Amino acid sequence: MSLFKLTFFLPRIILYSFFLIYLILFYLTNFSYFEPYLFPLHLIKGKAKYIKKNVIIGPYPNKRELKILKEKLRITIVISLLNPNLPPEKSLLNDELKNTKELGLKFYNYPFNYFNLKSEYNLSMIKKIKSLIEKNPQEIFYIHCYFGKHRVKLVEEYTKNETLY
Repeated sequence: MSLFKLTFFLPRIILYSFFLIYLILFYLTNFSYFEPYLFPLHLIKGKAKYIKKNVIIGPYPNKRELKILKEKLRITIVISLLNPNLPPEKSLLNDELKNTKELGLKFYNYPFNYFNLKSEYNLSMIKKIKSLIEKNPQEIFYIHCYFGKHRVKLVEEYTKNETLY
């Protein structure tokens, strides 16, 4: 690479790198503006569906969606798989805790690790969820993660199977 090309591209690469780092930091510190029901994220979020007679899985619900789930589908318990150790999800969990309390819904958080989905830790969380569902057959559960595509699919897979290991 000639000296001219290096002097031409290097400042631009540095400038674009700073801009990219700024965007990432902005995203992580202002995550409540990037909730999954907002444009364009709502285009990739999953759909809610029954996996058992009293268990529905889906994406993170905002207050309006929680109200619809309660009134139309008669859910009584919300189980969140969001992880409060991840700053973006902690913000959503705080909002959800407030919303479920206002709507009179029971709320449980069984945080899943996002990476290594089939880890021992996640499987132990699934056992707790299955136990809660089995102990409360009269309740209707809504189980969700962020987009309703990955972590809830693991719950669906292991809820349908009787054995976890």
